[in-house]
Amino acid sequence: MFLQIDDVVINTDKIRLIRINDKANHVMIYFDENHSKKVSFPHAEDMDRFLTEIGRKDFSA
Repeated sequence: MFLQIDDVVINTDKIRLIRINDKANHVMIYFDENHSKKVSFPHAEDMDRFLTEIGRKDFSA
């Protein structure tokens, strides 16, 4: 599945690891050991919506 966040398109099938920084409203998405992408969100609700969309909603602030 492809998701677009602002000007970034993410192939969710290639995601290997997601590190969530809920205090700063961003996630670091790792595709492999050489490729990663930091995605920032203006609000915690936006990050929650993204995590819900990819099936990873359980996190606490």
